[in-house]
Amino acid sequence: MNQAEVIPFVMISTLYYQCHYIMMRRVVKQMGYFDALLSSSRIVRRIHQLPSSCVVSHVSNKLVAV
Repeated sequence: MNQAEVIPFVMISTLYYQCHYIMMRRVVKQMGYFDALLSSSRIVRRIHQLPSSCVVSHVSNKLVAV
């Protein structure tokens, strides 16, 4: 997963799974949405490496729109 795939992962996880990344990972794996899915710990590391402004602005805009 690259940064472009991690961002939608975070957004969907925030909106529908209350930031429960392990549950989101299971769903994504079963549905086959991403080609190369990382382990749960690696996903969390990638999420924490993202610039906070990148994720917060997208998620807050989506939450306001809903």
